Amino acid sequence: LVITKKKVLKHLLVKSEISERWALPEHTVVCSITNKRVIEDETEKSSVSGKVGCKNEFVYCAETGKPLLTSEAEKCEVTGKYVMPGKLEKCEVSGKNVLPSELEKSAASGKIALKKFFVFSNISNARILESEAIRSIAGNFCAPLEAKICIWSGEKCHPDDLVTCLLTGIPMHVEFATADKPESLA
Repeated sequence: LVITKKKVLKHLLVKSEISERWALPEHTVVCSITNKRVIEDETEKSSVSGKVGCKNEFVYCAETGKPLLTSEAEKCEVTGKYVMPGKLEKCEVSGKNVLPSELEKSAASGKIALKKFFVFSNISNARILESEAIRSIAGNFCAPLEAKICIWSGEKCHPDDLVTCLLTGIPMHVEFATADKPESLA
C-alpha cells in the first residue's frame, strides 16, 4: 500500500488514474480539474480557488511560491512567469503587465517602467527614462533638471554641450559657437 505501507487485500484498493499506483479509497481524491481519481499525495490545492487537482495541473507563483492553476494565474509579459492575481504591475511606457522586479522608477518623473527603457545620467548617475533624458552630442544623458539653457536658442541642453561665449559671457550650445578657441557666437 502506497500511503500507509499496510498490507491490504487488493480488492479493497483503488488505482490512481494518473500514476497507476494503488491505495485505499480514503487516501484518494477526485481531481476537480480532470475528474480522475488520484492518490492524495499526487494532488495540490490551489491557493486562489481552493480547488484540488493533480500536481501537474498546477504552476507555482514566481513571487510567493504558492500553487495555482494556470487559468487562475496572471502571466508576466516579459519573463513568462506565472503569479497570483494582483501581483503584476503595469509598465508606464510599454503598457505591459510585468513582475515588479522587472520595473524601475525614474528619478526624474517618478514613472514606473521596464529597466530596459532607462539610462544613467553622467551628471548625477541617476536612473532616468531615456525618453525624458537630455542627450549630449557625445551620447551622454542627463535629467531634465540637470540640463542647462542655451541662452541663444532658449533650448535645454546637456551641460557637456554648452560653452561660454568669449564676447558676451553667456552659455550657448556648441552648434552656435565658432570653431576657433576661445569660442564666440558664430
